[in-house]
Amino acid sequence: MFNFGLNSLRNSVLAIILGGIALGVIGRLWPPAHVAALFLRERLFELFKSLGTLYLLPGWFIAVMATLSAVTLVRYAQTMKPEAPPQPHPYTRYI
Repeated sequence: MFNFGLNSLRNSVLAIILGGIALGVIGRLWPPAHVAALFLRERLFELFKSLGTLYLLPGWFIAVMATLSAVTLVRYAQTMKPEAPPQPHPYTRYI
């Protein structure tokens, strides 16, 4: 169905693992990074908690719809990109 190369998958897994290790080392060696990581973790938990609460519409539904609309806007913006003018062939340059 999909033709993904194993190299791209391997590179993605390695990047995630090495990035996690690097963030862990930076958090241990540089105290402000540890404080920032704790702050971000608290905000992420608050976000998940607010997405789980029931409003008139569930929060996760609003997040999914916002994501889908953002993807649609990005694709629409890509179609509005101006095309480059065609370049002449190299052999017609000297005629």
